[in-house]
Amino acid sequence: AGGVMSGIGGILNFNGAPVAEADLLTMQRTLLHRGPDRQKLWSHGGAGFFHNQLEIEPEVAQPWSDGPVTLALDGRVDNIPKLSRRLGGLAEDCSAPELIARGYRAKGQRMLPLLLGDFALALWDQGSEKLVLARDAIGVKPLFYYADEKRLIFASEAKAILALEAVPCEPDEARWREFERFRFRSAERTFFIGIKRLAPGQWLSVQGGNIEKGIFWQPNPQRKIVLPSREAYRKKFRELFVEAVRCRLPRQGPAALRLSGGLDSSAIAGACGLLKRQERPELSLTAISILSDLGPDER
Repeated sequence: AGGVMSGIGGILNFNGAPVAEADLLTMQRTLLHRGPDRQKLWSHGGAGFFHNQLEIEPEVAQPWSDGPVTLALDGRVDNIPKLSRRLGGLAEDCSAPELIARGYRAKGQRMLPLLLGDFALALWDQGSEKLVLARDAIGVKPLFYYADEKRLIFASEAKAILALEAVPCEPDEARWREFERFRFRSAERTFFIGIKRLAPGQWLSVQGGNIEKGIFWQPNPQRKIVLPSREAYRKKFRELFVEAVRCRLPRQGPAALRLSGGLDSSAIAGACGLLKRQERPELSLTAISILSDLGPDER
């Protein structure tokens, strides 16, 4: 499930004029490498989305539209069973896009902090003619945007935005100098003037031409977890670690592990083996190791 990848993007015209299909196709072709298996276009009023799908786990990446809400998702949601219960008992076998779309209908943007996973999403609320963009709390999945007085354009990669002739391709020289001197990676600024990156845990909404941004999750450095003993900390860490592996395993079908022979990947493999023995006897596990002439054969 960790390998799920899609290419998403779209355009919102502030005056409600229909989005030019040629512009969506130009952006979509630029990101074909992110989803060569299936491509979709969608438009309604002044909004238009594209979605390029890589069919690693189709039920996770499939775009969803139920009429009032349309969603394009790059990534995955790891807490589907728990989230479905919190949203009123939706079927646990529903797809992540379906769950997000229905969760938005029930809670609006208040559903964003409930999502656990790696994702970048674009959601169109037809009733209020509102566009919502959001990016996961850690910022694993990318999402870029550009706005002028007429429209907002977004995509999984900046080059899809720059592919449109109306978008200027001008380097941000101050940002380049900053990077050359300090190798500083900005949360929002890019190397191109006008193109910004949605920050981790951030949402952006556009309604009636008004753009708003906010944070739905950020770390709390003041929070402390106090347990009575070293053994209690060990047990708690093990509980959280196994849960992290559990929620990332596919709900159906085999799972592949990238095994380097080091401590991290070996611990993940051990947790998978534990879950197979205790909860998922049907689970098929395969280990994959990269071979290199420069290092040992770790198969």
